[in-house]
Amino acid sequence: MTGSRSMLALLLLLPGLARAIEPTTVTVEVAVVVTERNEGRVRDLVFRAALTEAVFQVVRLFASPEAIEYEEERVREALAPRAAGYVLTYTVDAGPRRRPTADDPEIEEVALTLTATVDAAQVRGQLRTLGLLRSSRDRPSVALLVVPASGSFGGARELLGAFERYLADRLRDEEFIVVEPALRSGTPRPQSALDLARAVGADLAVEVRVSWNERSLSPGMVAGVAEVRGRAYRAHDGFEVASSHFDAPGYHPSRDEAFIRAVEALEDQLAGNLLMQLDRNWTALSPDDAPVFLRLSNVSSYRQVEAVRRLMSDVLGARRAQVLSLGPRNAELVFQGPLRAGALQERLAAVAFEGFRLEPVEVRRDRVELRVARVEPAATAASPRR
Repeated sequence: MTGSRSMLALLLLLPGLARAIEPTTVTVEVAVVVTERNEGRVRDLVFRAALTEAVFQVVRLFASPEAIEYEEERVREALAPRAAGYVLTYTVDAGPRRRPTADDPEIEEVALTLTATVDAAQVRGQLRTLGLLRSSRDRPSVALLVVPASGSFGGARELLGAFERYLADRLRDEEFIVVEPALRSGTPRPQSALDLARAVGADLAVEVRVSWNERSLSPGMVAGVAEVRGRAYRAHDGFEVASSHFDAPGYHPSRDEAFIRAVEALEDQLAGNLLMQLDRNWTALSPDDAPVFLRLSNVSSYRQVEAVRRLMSDVLGARRAQVLSLGPRNAELVFQGPLRAGALQERLAAVAFEGFRLEPVEVRRDRVELRVARVEPAATAASPRR
């Protein structure tokens, strides 16, 4: 294939769609050289090439430029057999038409321009399988709180446990760092997701409130409508980053089961819409990589300090990872890179270093404190847990 030219025409991420579909629209132009061997099927070849090219343009949204440069051939080979399945709709803008090639007027090619709507969710999944998904080191940490709205029936909170786990799993699937409040000893019961985020040092607060409007339908049958409102806030200043609202009915002889069915009917829509907004808005709103100051307490050797510094530099993508001071049983370092304070704390606390690990103590917008805790050699690992 020669003379391939393409442009990203429009990124279209529609709210309220089911989990499996993320429509992304691109316009591409491709050309296939006409030879004696392909003369009879060149039109089919150019259509297939156009669909593959459309999918590859969506790849550029999720793979790093380096991965595209060095792995383009492998990605195209992997995507080509599935390209038609990733394309939801397409329209032909021009062609297929014969024309001389740019390199040699004596050689003909068939050119085609089309606009295709591609399911970005499937493309992203394929890239994850290939190990080429763009690094998520700059994803923020998230504190998630799912609660019933005021006035909900008794027991509603317990019934929302599965819904909260589902949302947390969706966030993790997209490489967000979900902070588990249970891991923070002494954390008071939060009144809001924003309180929780500030208590545990998360970058974002995601709060989902669920209400239940019950209606009488017939004897022995419970009917109602679950209404879910989700909002996400930047933790340090409470600025709203995302907002979503859906409702769905549920029916069953048991009120609990009717409620659960209604919530399950809208969980995909809510998660997909919130994730779309977070993915789009966080990068635009997040501050530049301002320095985060890291204090280590209960330090017993410089080897521990250097292991932390080396991890920040070699694994966590620091542009600057430096030891600022050493004192009796403590050290202070500075980290400047793609992680904010909450996410840095989570990543460091998830690592099993050789002979020790780090326990969270306190986190603020630009400062993190962790305690060095000794562990037996058999309990250590060589790399961070994900």
